[in-house]
Amino acid sequence: MFKGNKKYEVSDPAFYTPLITKQKKHLRLNSTEADEWVRLGALCESKLKMTNDFAKKFLAIRYSLIIFVTLGLLFFITVTNLFPDPTIISNKVFFLILAAKISLVLWFPFLWNLRYPPSGAKYFKKALKLDPECADAYMGLGFIALRRYQKKRAFDFMEQAVRLERNQKKMERELKSIYAKEFAILFETKSD
Repeated sequence: MFKGNKKYEVSDPAFYTPLITKQKKHLRLNSTEADEWVRLGALCESKLKMTNDFAKKFLAIRYSLIIFVTLGLLFFITVTNLFPDPTIISNKVFFLILAAKISLVLWFPFLWNLRYPPSGAKYFKKALKLDPECADAYMGLGFIALRRYQKKRAFDFMEQAVRLERNQKKMERELKSIYAKEFAILFETKSD
């Protein structure tokens, strides 16, 4: 599930979109396998992680929604100031304003989903409904809880995963990587 020494095997979060779509189609036909739900959750989490990392590096991505809404509002204010009397507005300007409002309403959810892709938590929970002893699903929920700074909840999920996991070496590798990342983050914040 969470493997590999590379930080990412791909360089673009959009790469995950067809993989997620393909996995969802597969699950429509075969929705009783907990491992397949875990795989879908892991794909969603990978896309979310990569998107968040890109947003930290590039300010335009981080603040894309704010920029988009601000430009839309500035456009409306400018047009309103140019044409204070609505009877003066020609049909072309009226349809331009209407098109801008519609595009703002239609593009906002699309941009929101690009910047904040859905989490894999619901897929991990579906896997647990199918197989209450799925250690990978507990591990995925533990990672999500860690990302949200819910340390007690993360500890509970990780403890459950360790208790259920039959492959202890795999679990040790994943937990060591978590501790290494947490230590690196702590070290960076202390050095700043």
